[in-house]
Parts: sequence; C-alpha cells; structure tokens
Amino acid sequence: MNNAPTGAPVYWSPGMTLDSMEREVIIAAYGFYRGVKTTTAASLGISVRTLYSKLERYEQEQKNKEN
Repeated sequence: MNNAPTGAPVYWSPGMTLDSMEREVIIAAYGFYRGVKTTTAASLGISVRTLYSKLERYEQEQKNKEN
C-alpha cells in the first residue's frame, strides 16, 4: 500500500462498475495533486502515459455527454 496523503474520499455504491470506480479514484488523485501528472501517476502506481490516456478518454466522454 502506498503512503500518499489521503484526499477526498471516493465512494462505492451498488451498481457502480470497476471502470467508474477507477475513474473516480484517478480524478480524485489528480485533483489532490493539483494536476501534477507525474506525482498523480506515481501515487497510483501507473505510468504517466497511462494517466494521460485515461484523462483524455474521460475528457472525451464528458464532451460526448454534453453534446
């Protein structure tokens, strides 16, 4: 387990998918580390490239919801 400071809690609810839970965790960590991708990725144990990819996907999904 990593010793990163805790930020906003992430909640699980019935019917929530693993993908949506992952999204909530990534977005919470990204906000906690104030958009610093290298620190966010390191705290989550993923590569910066993976973080960029996921954030781009989330942004595109949000744009699609707005249209």
